[in-house]
Amino acid sequence: MNIKNIDIFCEVIDNFGDAGVVFRLAKELKTYNNNFNVRIFINRLSELEKINKKIDILSKTQVVDEITYILKENSNLFSPAELIIEAFGCEIPKNYYDKIDKSLIINLEYLTAEKWALDFHLKESLTGNPNIKKFFYMPGFDEKSGGLILDEKFLQKIDKKNKIDRFSIINKYIESFDKNATFGILFSYESDYCNLIKYLAEKDSKTILAVMGEKSVYSINYALKKLNLIPINNCIKYKNLTIKYIDFMEQSEFDDLLCCCDFAFVRGEESIVRAAIAGIPFIWHIYCQDEYAHMDKLNAFLEKFSEFSESKKIIEKYCNLVYNYNYRNINSLELEKIPDYRVFFEHLDEIRNCSNSFSRYLREKCSLIDKLFLFLNNEKF
Repeated sequence: MNIKNIDIFCEVIDNFGDAGVVFRLAKELKTYNNNFNVRIFINRLSELEKINKKIDILSKTQVVDEITYILKENSNLFSPAELIIEAFGCEIPKNYYDKIDKSLIINLEYLTAEKWALDFHLKESLTGNPNIKKFFYMPGFDEKSGGLILDEKFLQKIDKKNKIDRFSIINKYIESFDKNATFGILFSYESDYCNLIKYLAEKDSKTILAVMGEKSVYSINYALKKLNLIPINNCIKYKNLTIKYIDFMEQSEFDDLLCCCDFAFVRGEESIVRAAIAGIPFIWHIYCQDEYAHMDKLNAFLEKFSEFSESKKIIEKYCNLVYNYNYRNINSLELEKIPDYRVFFEHLDEIRNCSNSFSRYLREKCSLIDKLFLFLNNEKF
């Protein structure tokens, strides 16, 4: 298929994950072929501006780092591309769709490890127009799925993480960083972290926890209040635990900091993929869905992740922790099950080994860009 232009449509609802995924996808498409003309049509720019400060939220059309950003309301002003990516069930505006002469639409779905998704991957969806072909594309953690956006620049950072000056990177955000401390980040939805704070504070070794994102800060503040602790200047030191609040950072900065972590609490779709590819021990806070539907998605992921562990007993305890951490019907500070964080930190080395094996598999077998263009180049459209 001869592709010169690629349009990505995205509808941001209530989080940064969707914007983060399409932003990274656009960058990776340019890395794959810099001659591609890549455009992102999006309903608002505020989330994108948070992860790339070069973006002007007041501009309806702009080019940043060779990618064009356009508010969806102006999509009628542009001719359709040969390849259109419809992210997460986002509806293509009618005034744009009606102008399509001959295009291929890829319906990029949400990430899942559920096995049913493999049956839908690359299945054709009828459009009623013989000149418009549309296919479901199911990203996932399996080589038979649509894979993950690996991000070549991020992979280079991972490969160099043993050579980077970890202290200088972390010290940008946490002054006088203790090199001997265990360092981790917390980026989550709402939760009660009283147990986590108490456990890390009582550990024999020091821990520094960088907290980012409004929901994470809100959750930690709630726990600190219950423990009668008050942060000063966005920081609190409680026994062997130091908690530092970090301002929301650009995507490249988050990648840098993640490569310096000993562990990470991550949320949603974008940051779980970064943690998994980085090969660090992580705990995933999955996006909550009605009637506990997200728990099926979580269990499928944990089943896949467990395949890379050499210790059945430890991985079972780890999976039980992650399950309890996520068991909720709404995002709330109230816990329905109590997570036992000791399992994670007492077996950090074993979980790191599992994460490293998982990372190698994802990098070797699960490149979304490679899989997408293998499909596009092998099919006759």
